[in-house]
Amino acid sequence: MPALEGEEAGAFAVAAGGRAGPAEPMTVERTVAVSLTAVVALDEEAGEAPCTLELRGPLPAPLLDAALARLAADTPRLRELPPPAVRHGPGPGRHVLRCPAGYPLGALADLLTAAAPAPPGPRTHPAHTENTGYETAGYADFGGGDAAYETTGHGDAGEENTGGRDAGYEDAAYETAGYGDAGEETAGGGDIAYRDAGDENSGYETAGGGDTAYGDGDDARNGGAGVGGGVPHRALPRRRLPVRLPEPLALTGLQRELLADTADFPHQQIAQLLRRWHGPLDTGRFIAAWQRVFDHESVLRAALVFDPRPRLALHAHARPDIRRHRHGTLSRQALMEQERRRGFEPGLPGLLRAALLDGPPPEPYGGCVAPTDVVLTYHRALLDGASVRLLLQEFYRAYLAAGFGHGGERRPDLRDYRRWLAAQDPAPARDLWTRTPALAGAGLPAARPGPGAGTGRRGTGRTLARLTRAETVRLADWAARRGATPSSALQAVWAMLLFAAAGTGQRPAPVTFAVTVPGRGIAMEGIERVPGPFESPLPVTLTVDPAATVGALLRAVRDRVLDMSAYEWVCAGQIRHWLQHPHPSPPTGTRACTRACCAPGAQAGGPATLLSFEHQVRPPGGLAGELAAQGIHVEDTGPATGPTAFAAAVLAHHDSTGDLVLSAVHDRARLHDDQVAQLLAHSARLLRELPAGAGESTTIAQALAPLAGTETPRLHPSAPPGPERRLAPLRGPARPGAGTVCLIAPPGAPEHCHRDLARRYQGPQALMVLRADAARMPQCLRALTPLLAAEERLVLGGFSGAGALACELARHIKAARGRAPLVVLGAPHAAGERRVRELARALAAAARRRH
Repeated sequence: MPALEGEEAGAFAVAAGGRAGPAEPMTVERTVAVSLTAVVALDEEAGEAPCTLELRGPLPAPLLDAALARLAADTPRLRELPPPAVRHGPGPGRHVLRCPAGYPLGALADLLTAAAPAPPGPRTHPAHTENTGYETAGYADFGGGDAAYETTGHGDAGEENTGGRDAGYEDAAYETAGYGDAGEETAGGGDIAYRDAGDENSGYETAGGGDTAYGDGDDARNGGAGVGGGVPHRALPRRRLPVRLPEPLALTGLQRELLADTADFPHQQIAQLLRRWHGPLDTGRFIAAWQRVFDHESVLRAALVFDPRPRLALHAHARPDIRRHRHGTLSRQALMEQERRRGFEPGLPGLLRAALLDGPPPEPYGGCVAPTDVVLTYHRALLDGASVRLLLQEFYRAYLAAGFGHGGERRPDLRDYRRWLAAQDPAPARDLWTRTPALAGAGLPAARPGPGAGTGRRGTGRTLARLTRAETVRLADWAARRGATPSSALQAVWAMLLFAAAGTGQRPAPVTFAVTVPGRGIAMEGIERVPGPFESPLPVTLTVDPAATVGALLRAVRDRVLDMSAYEWVCAGQIRHWLQHPHPSPPTGTRACTRACCAPGAQAGGPATLLSFEHQVRPPGGLAGELAAQGIHVEDTGPATGPTAFAAAVLAHHDSTGDLVLSAVHDRARLHDDQVAQLLAHSARLLRELPAGAGESTTIAQALAPLAGTETPRLHPSAPPGPERRLAPLRGPARPGAGTVCLIAPPGAPEHCHRDLARRYQGPQALMVLRADAARMPQCLRALTPLLAAEERLVLGGFSGAGALACELARHIKAARGRAPLVVLGAPHAAGERRVRELARALAAAARRRH
C-alpha cells in the first residue's frame, strides 16, 4: 500500500481485502483530544489479504481499545476472527492496524475520526457584530468553576477552563504538540498526564516499529497474530484516560419512518417552537438552566449515527447550543428561517437548540423592556411538540433555581420506552386496521395529467383561518351534546369536504386522511412526562353517506379515533405493511415493528392530508406565579409551522385569547395556494354554521349544499427525487480530466458543512456532494453513473459519521465497475475550521494518489 503523503495531515489509511461486515456506532465520547483523517481503500482482491489501517496522528491506546471492544460487543461474529494487530511507526504519529478481511472498517474509521468533545460546558457563541449580530455573555459555571469562551474567525471556540471542577466533571487543560492534539498536560491535582516513550502522539510505549496485538487472552498479549517479525512488548501508559462510548439504542418504527426520506427531504425533519419572553432574561442563567435540563434528559444527549443504517447513540454529556442576537440584526421570521436552514449535524448530541432575538432597547427614563423572542429548533426524530413543551417547563424550574437542581438522570426515558415497545403484541392492532382497510378511501382527487400539468411552484405555503372565542365555545358545546369533542368535529368536517371533492354524487364513498395521535395514551408508567418522538400520524378511513346525518358521522369519527387510541404506539408504516401482507408471519425477535414496514418511501400510497389538534401540556401548579414573582411572563405565540411530508397538513390550536386557529401548510408543488385557502375557509365555515343551524336530522348533503359550485382542489403528483437532486455540484474542475471529489452527506447533514469544505479545498478536482442513504444505494449509484462513465479519478470523502455509508457505496461501485474509489474521512465539521482544512488537504492528497 502506498505511503501517505505529507499533506494528509494526520491520515488514516485502510486497505481492505474483503467486504466489511456490519458497521458499528460511529461516535465516541472521551477526554482525550484526538483528530484523525481516514483514507479507506477497498481495491485489493478479496480473499486472505487482511484489512490495513494506516494512521498518522495521535492514537491513544484507551480510545483504540474502547473502539475495538465496542465493535466486538455489537458484532458477535468479530469474536471468531483473529485479533487486530497494531504497528507503530515508522516515524512519530504513524500507526498501522491490520484487521482480518470482513472487519467493519467504515464504523471503526467513524469511531476514531470523531472529534473529542471540549470540556463539559454549554456551547455558546460570543459576539461577531459585523457578521452575525449575535452575542452571549461569559458563562459562569454554577458547578464551581468558571469557563471563559473565546472565538475567532468563524466562531470556532477555544475553551479554557480556569476553575477546579466543572459541574462535577474533571477539568483538563489540553496542550498541543506535533499535530496540535497529541499531548495532554495536567493542570493541577486530579488531572491526568499522558506521555509516551518514542511516540509522543500515540499514547503507546513501543520498542522499534513492531506490532501490538489486540485481543482476548494471553495470545493477544504475548504475540497473537503479529505481522512483520513478531509483536514487541507494549508498555502500559502510566494511567489510562477514561474513554466513554455512547450507549447504542435501536430506533423505534416511528423514528425509522421519520428518517426514511431524510436524505431527499432533510428540512422536513426540522421543527420549531416560538415563545416570547417578557421581563429580564439573564444569558448565563439561561444557559445554566438548559445545561441542567440536558444533564437530566438523555434524549437531549442523543445523536443519530449511520452504521450504515440509522440508530441512536446516547452520550454521557452534551452542551446546549444557544445564540443571542441583538435587535435589528434580523427579523423574527428571518431568524426562524436561518435556524431551520442550519439543520443539525446528526452525529453530534444535542439535537435541540435555542436562539434569542432581543427586542428594541427600552426608552429612556424608565421605559419598559421589550420582549425577547425565543426560537427552539429541534429534530423530529427525537422530539415532538408536546415533548418540547415538557422540556420548557423543566427549563423554567431550573431557571427559577438559578441553574441548580436535578439530582440525576430521568427515568423512565427512551430506553425504557423502547423495551416496553418491544414487548407489545401487534396482533390486536393488526386486526383493527385490517378489519377496516385504512388506505382504501378517497382523498383529494388527482389532477389531470398532460401538458402544463403541475402548479409551477415550489416550497411550502401557509394559510390561516380563525374561529372567535364565542364561536369556539359554541362549537365545543355542540360537539359535547353529541358526545364528541372539537377535534372530532374538525375531523368530521374534513371528511365531508374530502367526500365533496371526490365528486361521487349521492353515492356513499370512503374517504381517507391521517390524524395525529399523542402517542402517550399507553400503559407505561410515567410516559406522560417522558420527552421523545411519540406523536404519530395514523390513517383514518370513514364511509361518508350523503343521506346520513351529520351527527351520525360525528359519532363514527369519535368511535374510530377512540378505537385507535388503544394502539397509539403503532406507526403508519406498520399499518401499510399489514395491509399489504394481511396474513401475519411467524414472530421473529422484536414484535412491535420490523424494518421492512418502515422502509424509505413508506408514505407513498398513504393519505395525502393530515389533521392535528395541538395537545396541551398542563403546566405544574404555581409555575406561572413563580415566574411572575421575578417579573417574567412567557407568551405562547402559537406553533411555528414548517415543511410537511403531506400534501396538506392542518394544525388546530387555541391561542391565548381562546380563539380556535386553523393553520394549514401545504406543498406548493402539489396544491395551488388558492385551493388550499378555499379548503381551509370551507372548514372554518362549516365549523361555524353546524353548531348554529344543524339539527339532529340535518344530512351531510344538506350541510354541504351551500358549498356547491365551488372549485374542487386537485392534487398534483409529487415528483420523485431525481439523480440531480441527490447529487449536487459544489464547484467545477480547474482543468479537464482533473477528476472529482464526491462528498458523502449522511441523511440530514446540513448543506453548509460541505460548502465550507469546498471553499477551503485547493485541489483542481471538481467537488460534488451526494446525499447517501443505506436503503437507497442503487439510486446513489445511478446518480454517480455520469462520473463513473467518464473514467475519471473519483474520490469519496466526508466528515466523521459518513464512513460506513461511504464504504458501502464504494463496495457498490467496486461491484459495478471493478475498482473502488478511495474514501477520505475527517473530524466532524463542528470540530472547527482547522479540522476542515486538514480534511481538505487529505482529500487533495488522496486525489493525487489515486490513479
